[in-house]
Amino acid sequence: QSKYFATSDSDFQCGGTKNLYNNLFSSASNDGTITSRNYVDVSNGTDATVTFEWLAIPYRSYGVDYIIYVEYSTDDGSSWNAITQFAVTTTTSCTTYSETISAANLSSGSDFKFQIRGEWQSGDSFFYLDNIDISQVFSCAAPSALTARNETATSADLGWTENGTASLYNV
Repeated sequence: QSKYFATSDSDFQCGGTKNLYNNLFSSASNDGTITSRNYVDVSNGTDATVTFEWLAIPYRSYGVDYIIYVEYSTDDGSSWNAITQFAVTTTTSCTTYSETISAANLSSGSDFKFQIRGEWQSGDSFFYLDNIDISQVFSCAAPSALTARNETATSADLGWTENGTASLYNV
């Protein structure tokens, strides 16, 4: 159950022209989860960084009171691993969330699915999400002993020492 909606209201954005929001109020039926699709065999076995921006605003004079769960799955959502959870109990201006998932938990070739789940506690308020980014760093050893010979206006002979196991190069 998604319960997230898109908005282009600039008063509730951290950047850009659109974001997502969820109105958490009155019962668990208004809890909301936003889930990515499952990315099959995507992990390269390195740390993954999860970053997003968020803000919290009450509806009228009601209170802000919910819990946000940030989770990932390596088995298409059959089980979820907690990255973190945090309580939101006050109006919060644009805040950046950033966390690293250890490479030990993301074996090479594993699937990856991500979700942010809100759980209403009391009150009536909005949770806004903006600029969600999930990335892994490729672990490629940098080449050394870079050389350029026989330079002309349109060509050069390039050379380097491979310090890893690369067999394909982008120049």
